[in-house]
Amino acid sequence: MNIFYKFVVLILISIFHSFSLSQTELTWTPTVVNSYVNAHSDAVSQGDGNGIDMFFRNSGVVVKGNSYFSVNGVHPVNQGDYTSYYPKSIVKANLETDEIELLCNYYGSSSDVPSTISGVDVDHEIDMEGLTFGPDNGETYIYVGDEYNYIYQINLSDCSISKQWDLSNIGVSTSTDKGIEAITYSSETGYFYVGIQDDLEIHEIQLNDIENCSTASNCSITLINSFSTLNSPSGLFYDLTEDRLFVFAGTITNGEQYLYVYTTNGVLEYFITIPSSVGISRGDGIFIDSEYAYIADSQGPMWLDSGSLGKNLLKVNWSGLSSLSINGEGHENNKNTIPNSFSVYQNYPNPFNPITSLRYDLPEDGLVNITIYDMMGRIVKTLTNSSQRAGYKSVQWNATNDLAQSVSAGLYIYRIQVGAFSKTKKMVLVK
Repeated sequence: MNIFYKFVVLILISIFHSFSLSQTELTWTPTVVNSYVNAHSDAVSQGDGNGIDMFFRNSGVVVKGNSYFSVNGVHPVNQGDYTSYYPKSIVKANLETDEIELLCNYYGSSSDVPSTISGVDVDHEIDMEGLTFGPDNGETYIYVGDEYNYIYQINLSDCSISKQWDLSNIGVSTSTDKGIEAITYSSETGYFYVGIQDDLEIHEIQLNDIENCSTASNCSITLINSFSTLNSPSGLFYDLTEDRLFVFAGTITNGEQYLYVYTTNGVLEYFITIPSSVGISRGDGIFIDSEYAYIADSQGPMWLDSGSLGKNLLKVNWSGLSSLSINGEGHENNKNTIPNSFSVYQNYPNPFNPITSLRYDLPEDGLVNITIYDMMGRIVKTLTNSSQRAGYKSVQWNATNDLAQSVSAGLYIYRIQVGAFSKTKKMVLVK
């Protein structure tokens, strides 16, 4: 009986997995309009004189006007030199000439000349990764995430680090240099989103009193929401037009690159396949600006002593999610419309461990009840029983029961009921 049960589960896993992918997979084959070096030998200050500045990688990109900003990181030849010499740079370069307009170098506490925050030497290593504009849209400041889980506010007039926020204050704890890998900001909500490499999570956070705080003690953070991603997020961008989070997660298959699209409350709606023909080795940042998207490619190494071996910032055409294809046909993005009928979709991912999303369409206001049952028909979890406004909806289940206890692997049923409308579907929890 146990063998038969496992056999059934494997069959359902295959069927459900194929079905869930067909609901969410899009294809994007953009035209490359231009490309940029996105890192330069000029961007690296002198290290120890023994080959420390040999090659680099890039993380993140934002664009304003006719300029782009990116983080450059120097990888030392001698791995033991990481702690003492690991300069990170923020580079601003011209989109027409690719010439550097601003260069900001930063060093950690082990360096002979550590960087300062508000005039005080840093007491930790600096390992900057993603970057984003904030409330002032890059007029004065840019915000940078650090793999040691700090967020820095950097003044673009003089490259000074004016403030820092420490994610350990909201309980984020990761392995050494496995913290913030990507960061973005939503002007719609006023929240920042940070992608954590070690935890495979994105945290929605508020930087409190961002105008007036000055020290680590009063520059506090409020955690708004957290959700898991399928892989470690390496690039992150909030698109106001789509009201979606675009996430590169380092997933590459046969040269293809995957770009995930989440709602701001953590529901994975689509994953976009970018064919290998576009030429992206590893997406490490994306910025969408009207009809163009800019993709930072963390390819490397690119040896500085022999010049750049390639260009790793691509400017490509972008026409929105509605222009992408799903199963060879156009895909319509209904973000700002009301559904015409009740619909319940297969949960995604499926199978899952431990979080999955349940999507449903609500064409009119109503009392919504969503309940999880085991295969014996017993109630496991009531996800919601509340009045909701019409719209495109989703809710997550984290594989716990009503007592907040983890449930065992197996088959489960979820029912979504609104008035006389009721729909049930099966899902598979694996561990």
